[in-house]
Formats: sequence, C-alpha cells, structure tokens
Amino acid sequence: MNKEEARAWLSLGIHPAWRKAEERLLGPLLQKFASEEGGRVRSNRADTQANGVPVLRLVDFIVREIQQQREELTRLKQRHTEFTQRYARAVSEDERRFNILEYAKSLGRSSRELAEDQRAFKRWFGMDAVVDRYLRRHTRCERTLSFCLGRLGAVAAEVIRQAGEDSDHAALWQKLDVERVVKPLLVHDGDSRVVIEAFRCLATSLRALPQSVQEHAVDEGTLQFIYRSALESRQQVWIQCEALSLLQSLSPPSFYKALQKRLSEPQEGDDLFLRRRAVLLMGQNFASLPGLVDLIPAVLKDSSAFVRQALPTALHGATDETVRRWLAPLGLQDASPQVRAACLLEFPRLLERHALFAAILDLMQTLLQQEREAFVLRVALKVIVDVFSALERSQPAQAKLWLEGLRPSLLILHRSAEKIAVRRWAAQSSERLWCLSNPMARQLSEQLGAWLRAQKPGKRRSMPRKLLAGVAPELLGRVLSVLAQDDFGFDVSMGRWRTQVLRGHQFGMRLWRVLHEFRNPSPDKRQAFRHTIGRIFSGTLRAPSGILAELAETKVPGEPLFLSGESGWRPYLPLVDDMVSALDVPGGKVRLHSSEGVTEITAPRGLLTRFKARWSLSARFAQLARMRNWQEQSQASPASYVHALQALGFEVRYQPYRDDSGSAAEDPAVTRFFAAGLAMPCR
Repeated sequence: MNKEEARAWLSLGIHPAWRKAEERLLGPLLQKFASEEGGRVRSNRADTQANGVPVLRLVDFIVREIQQQREELTRLKQRHTEFTQRYARAVSEDERRFNILEYAKSLGRSSRELAEDQRAFKRWFGMDAVVDRYLRRHTRCERTLSFCLGRLGAVAAEVIRQAGEDSDHAALWQKLDVERVVKPLLVHDGDSRVVIEAFRCLATSLRALPQSVQEHAVDEGTLQFIYRSALESRQQVWIQCEALSLLQSLSPPSFYKALQKRLSEPQEGDDLFLRRRAVLLMGQNFASLPGLVDLIPAVLKDSSAFVRQALPTALHGATDETVRRWLAPLGLQDASPQVRAACLLEFPRLLERHALFAAILDLMQTLLQQEREAFVLRVALKVIVDVFSALERSQPAQAKLWLEGLRPSLLILHRSAEKIAVRRWAAQSSERLWCLSNPMARQLSEQLGAWLRAQKPGKRRSMPRKLLAGVAPELLGRVLSVLAQDDFGFDVSMGRWRTQVLRGHQFGMRLWRVLHEFRNPSPDKRQAFRHTIGRIFSGTLRAPSGILAELAETKVPGEPLFLSGESGWRPYLPLVDDMVSALDVPGGKVRLHSSEGVTEITAPRGLLTRFKARWSLSARFAQLARMRNWQEQSQASPASYVHALQALGFEVRYQPYRDDSGSAAEDPAVTRFFAAGLAMPCR
C-alpha cells in the first residue's frame, strides 16, 4: 500500500473542515506507516484485499500504534509516581535537584538540554517545570491514542462494508480484533476523550456488521456495557449517544425501551444532548418501529427547546398522517421561537412529498397572519422563497398555487407589520419572488448574476450587449436590486454605444471631506489612508447594496449606517454622497432601485443654483447625514432630510413597485421620509 492509498484510508470519516487540523496527527502516522511498509517483513497471515488494497497491514499498524501509546502512558505514569516519591523523601536541595534532572532525562532531555536546565535552577527551573513537561507529554500521548482509535474504527468499518454480504463476517470480525484492543480502554482513568473514542471505535465498526451478526460478535461483558451505557445517565453523555445509536441495529426491542425511558425521564445537565440524539434516532426508525410515534407527545413536553428542535427533522421518517398531525403543534403552538423556526426550515424537504402540500401551505398562511416573533417571520420569508424556487423547477403548477396563496399575506406584512424590520424582509422576499416568477427577470438575473460575480469590487466593466437585448432600464434596475440584496451595490452608466457597470464603490477627492478634516483635527486617525476622499457615483441607474453598512457610527459622516429598527441602512433613501454625485451626472437625473421601489433624484438646473447646492452639501455634509439617519426617538420630522434637499433645488421622488393587478406595495414607514407625493408608479 502506497502513502496516498494509506492517506485515503486513514482520512475516512474525517470531515473536510477538520482535515487540516488533524494533519498534525495524521502526517506523523502516515510517515511512520510508510517507513514500516518500505522495509516490512511480510506477515505470516494472508492479506485481506479491500478494493484491491491490502488494508489489514494498515489495521495491524494502527493496533500496534494503540498498544505503543498505551504502554507509553503506563511508563509515564510509573516514572512520575517514582519521581514524586523520591522527591518527597529528599532531604537536601542538591538531592531534590538531582532527582529533578534525572526525571527530566527520563522525559527525553538531551545532555545539552540538561545542562541548560541545571543552569536555569537559579532562575525558573524546578519541580513545577518537569511536572508541566510530564503533563504535556501525557496529554499528547492521550490525544494520539484517541486519534488512532478513531482511525481504527473508520478503517475497520470500511473493510467490513467492502467485504460484501456473502463473506464470513464473524471470521472477519475476529481477524480485525477490534474488541480486544478497545475493551481495556473503556475503563481508562485519564482523559475522558479516550474512553469516548474507544467506545465510538467499537460502535462504528460493529454497526458495519450485518444486524444478525452484531449481538453475537461481542462477548457478554461488552454487550452488558453497551446496554448499561444506553440507560445509565451517569455515564459520559457521548458514550450514551453512541450506545443508543448502536442499539437500533443491535437490539430493536431494547432500543425502543431505551428511547422510552430516556425521553420520558429527562435528567439535568448534558442529558439534553442525549435526548436530542434520541429524537433524531427515533425519526430514522419510524418505519421499522411504528410504536415510536407514541413518544412524540413526550418530546413536545420536553423542557429543552434544543431537544424539541430535532422533532421536525425526525418527522421526515414518519407517515403523511403523522406529519400533518404534529406540524401545527410544532410550527404554530410551541412556546419557543427557535422550535417554530426549525419546523419551518424543514418545509422544503417535506414538500418533496406532494401529499403534504395543502397542509403546509395552510400552515404557512396561518403563521404569517398570527406570528408576532420577528425571528420566526424572517425564517418564514426565507422558506417561502426557497420553496417557490424549488417548486418552480419541479412542479410549476404547485409553485403558482404557493405564490397565489401567500402573496396577500406578504403584502400585508410589507405594509403593516408591527416591526419595521419585518416589513423590510417582506419587501426583499417579495422582490425575490417577483424575480423568480417573471421569466424574463429570472433569465436576466441568472445570466447577469454569474457575469457580475466574476467582477472584482471597485472595478467597472462594459456589459455584453446580448445580456441587455430587449431589456428596459426599469427591468434592469429592479433585477440588479434583487442581486444587490446580498452583494455589493451596482452603479450603471448608460451610454449610446455601451453600458458600463461598477460593482462596489469608487472613491475620489471630495470637497466635503476636506472641509470635514479641516474642522475636525484629531491625532487618532488611521495612518496610511487618505482622509480627503468620498464616494463617487457616476451612473444614472443604481442598485445600492442591502448588506454593506457600518454597525457602529464612525467619525466620518455620511457612511451607510445599520439601523437595528430597520434591519438595514435605508437604501431607498439617498446618501448625501448620492446628492453630490447627482450634480455631476449628465442630465442630472438618477434612479435608485431597492426592494422598496425606485427613488428618483433630479438635480437643480442652472449653473449658479448647482454651485450653491454643491457648496451647501459640502459645508453641511455632517448635518445632512445626521438628518438622513433619522431615529424613531428623534423630535424632528422623518421628512426633514428630503425637505432640506428640496430647499437646495433637488427633487426627490419615491415610486413603489406595482404588481400585475396594479396595486402598489406602499409602506407608510417608507413614504414618511419623502416630502412630495408619490410619482407615477413604476412597473
């Protein structure tokens, strides 16, 4: 077996996110195995081939490594006990120092390092230093032992699986000899992780055996330990979880009794992890053990929301009738918002069963009408979009029913939800649904999204003409606003021969920033940064980002500021930088597209009027920025910002989107910021 094959086998069961972290243990283990393979003497027994690879040599190597680590732990403990006894009996300082140096030598210090230790007696070296070395060595040894146990379980399980159904599994289990290696470590008196990994090793390899072989593969003592661990709440919680998982194939009747006991008699502390695992295992066995359905009421009464959150996932294994019966108690009636949200998140998978469509649609309609918790509503809005996207590809007729059934509730949420943040989320979801349901908008979104994601932030590119063939500017802006909900903003410059788009922001020298820095000198400003620049927008069509905003206000005014009440920074209300840039745009007209609609800015006409407006914006920039970031507790009018802009000659008009029926999703919490009446609604 070469090194790459050995790495593939030893990496079995390690999550990709953990492989880099485990490389410190996997690398030396592979190196040691490769050196043994290079000069090995062939084993007396025949190699078992698994997928063409002789893996029993690898199993033998892991077993030897486990034995070596156990022996090393024994030696370390024995030497440490002898040292502490000699040190306690020492009568002079010289004798104590001699014992310390001898112990340091036994821990692997070289002659040169011992000389350095001897000189360090006058400064820091002593009894506590060598004890720390022992503890580090002991901990490292236990960590290696735990890792090897995990690898043994994964490799042994894969060998059994690849052996096939026709092989002699009992003989193969005896050849692997996992139980003999693991059993002494089940009572390890050191780090509990060794015991946990030992039991997990046994359970992982044992589960790979056919169900008829499992109970007879281990001796009576090990079998009793497994049964006792599944029922004993004083055992390590992760051992309890593994034992319970093993029981479902080892002895289904015992598994049912264990679930009944653990779910009906909850304990304090870490027992909640065991109960959650029990609920998930219950879901995996609804088909084979129908009586498990009777345990659902006990789960619903569990005091831990963490445990109840697992029940919606478990319902995937239940019958349609069972799912319909328990959806409402979980999604509407549970006291925990987290449980109700967890139930909603399972809807996309549950809707793969077409018989549940009507029940889930009805529950979602009821929830949107009666739910008051913002977190649950946010999850519901996300699920609505995800479900529609999935149904649009597989079941267009059901997708249409889904949209028609939920659109009125979404409109009500957008217009009159108690919390402003919910209105913003409803608007974003409505726009996503519009984009998915409109064939032209969906195609443009898919093509344009892929093209824009390849563009670096802060860079400007010309759009391919084939993307914009037959696309009206209003449609382009609305699609870009959907893409900008979770991306950078987009600034589009439309010319006669080409259309350019800037992803992100472009910065340059601004008069307002020079005046601000001159008025506010401070020694704590960031170094190596220019303090005279601001945002420059050169396009006539913009889709501001829905997520890029500062969470805490800085000393530089005019930045997009996250407002918790809005769950955003009001991208529908132009920044002061937008107004300054509008003075430089040809024609002086700019349209900002957001989830709430279109905000149209028209710059003042006349050279003198524009000069006065530019100077006033630059001189009063910080004041205007504060007016824009109006807060609910403020004494000023929400429209004071737009009033101030109108006094400078600007026109700022807000236009909500209209649907095919002609109704506009007009949110009073948005229109209050605009002084003038609404313009003609855009489509």
